[in-house]
Amino acid sequence: MTITNSRARCGPATVKDRMSDLKPARRAIAKALPNRNGPGYVAQWATAGLPPALIKLPDGSVKAFSDTASAEFAAMQKVIEALNDRRRSREPSHTVPMHPNDFAADLANLGITLAEFAALYGVKPERVVGWINRERDVPHAARVMLALLAMPGSLDRAREVTSEAREESV
Repeated sequence: MTITNSRARCGPATVKDRMSDLKPARRAIAKALPNRNGPGYVAQWATAGLPPALIKLPDGSVKAFSDTASAEFAAMQKVIEALNDRRRSREPSHTVPMHPNDFAADLANLGITLAEFAALYGVKPERVVGWINRERDVPHAARVMLALLAMPGSLDRAREVTSEAREESV
């Protein structure tokens, strides 16, 4: 785990610093940073693919630690917690699964079959049947794709792209 980072500091930051904080981490991060808003240190953590975050108190303020060891340890605990709970993210999902009946109605409105949607989406038809039969939730990406396919010209273009992909695989 990375322990120090000379350019990263907690507290008022430049626009450039804030932009770099939005980049996903390439590896796990657990480190103590000097607290620019007061005494002590803050704990920064991330897992690969997520942007770094600071450990916060329930009220949303950044938690301060008296020494680097306790800040690093708290950050390591957060990394371990995140790695052990792959389904949990820092922010709750704001999407509600699409109801299978709504999914079927959207397919009918587009005039496409389950099999054609499966081909356009890149999955086997059995997977789409599972969404209709409530064996699995309809993925959010499928809902987005339905909305995009409803745009003028999109369905024809999706068919072209799928046809070209099939020709390339032969």
